[in-house]
Formats: sequence, C-alpha cells, structure tokens
Amino acid sequence: MDVQASSKSASRVKATTSAARPPLLDALRQLPPRGRAVLVLRFWEDQSVEATAAALGCSVGTVKSQTSRGLGTLRTILADSGKDLGDDFGPGSTGTGTGYLRAEW
Repeated sequence: MDVQASSKSASRVKATTSAARPPLLDALRQLPPRGRAVLVLRFWEDQSVEATAAALGCSVGTVKSQTSRGLGTLRTILADSGKDLGDDFGPGSTGTGTGYLRAEW
C-alpha cells in the first residue's frame, strides 16, 4: 500500500471513530458502573482480561462474563437508540467501531 492510500485509510478510520464516539459514550453511560468499568478497562484502555481482573479485584471468569454481558447490553442500547454507526460497527467487524467490542478470548 502506498503512503497516500494509507493516509486516506487512516483519515477515514479517524472520521468514523470520531462520528461514533458520542453514541458509544452515551450508551456506556447507561451501563451499570461495574459493567462500564469492565468495558472501559478492556477496550478503551486495552487491558488484558487478567489485568482487568486484577484492577477490579475479581476473577478472570468474572471479567469474561461481565464483558460478554456488557457488550450484549451495549449492542442492545445502540440498536434501540436507532444510531447508525456504519459498516465498521457491525457484528464481527474488524474495524475500529463496536466491532472491536466483541468479546475475544
């Protein structure tokens, strides 16, 4: 890939991420505090399951279950709000949107 194509791709990702941020933040605010903490540590701060468990003082299994539950709730909130987050944010996405909010372990 040439530098110009890479720059265009980076600009598109940045614009998509910026546009999606307010709906994602609004949805996160609607989660219970513990569910929000797990998702923020795991995906915003890019912490491992183990690091998140240590930070919250719980087991790895608890982090995994709360991540799964929180992501499901977050998807429901976003779907119910009618926010169109675009193709980068669909199920199974590998983009920079809620696709990165898939539980992967």
